[in-house]
Amino acid sequence: MMTLLRRIKDSFGQGSPPGRMELVKFDGFDELDKRYALDTFLEKTADEIARELAKQQSRYKSLSYIEVLSVMEPAGYQYYLAPYLMQMVNDETDDAPDLEFVSFVLCAVRGIISHRGPCAFSETQQDVLLDLITLLAAGSARRDPSDAFAESLPGDFEEIRYALLSHQGKA
Repeated sequence: MMTLLRRIKDSFGQGSPPGRMELVKFDGFDELDKRYALDTFLEKTADEIARELAKQQSRYKSLSYIEVLSVMEPAGYQYYLAPYLMQMVNDETDDAPDLEFVSFVLCAVRGIISHRGPCAFSETQQDVLLDLITLLAAGSARRDPSDAFAESLPGDFEEIRYALLSHQGKA
């Protein structure tokens, strides 16, 4: 798991936080979400977002942040996705990971892929996402099958995996 955490940190969240124009593009669509993205993320580092996530007693309080990842420009979501992915890896060691959090992060990733295509992520980022999905899928067996989020996760895993592997010519 430490290797996956390092790979996430090395491929997402690199450099300086994106500026206003790199974070969102105001084009008449999703204007409120884009303003919220600016209010929430502008000038914050990925480490600051990671600290905010870590101090939440229940990460579902931060779900509104997750929603705006999909309206960001590539520099924005590629930078700010790192703390969310790392939190999912860290949660995987918990006896009861926050499946709502996992589901919402995967929904944001699916939204990005659906809107921009798999090329929204570099080859390295795609490989990291595939390895993360493999890790999460392996942990599915110990989840409560009556949990609505646990029930939907296998479909989320497969949809993202298929999109990424198809783009790489491996599906």
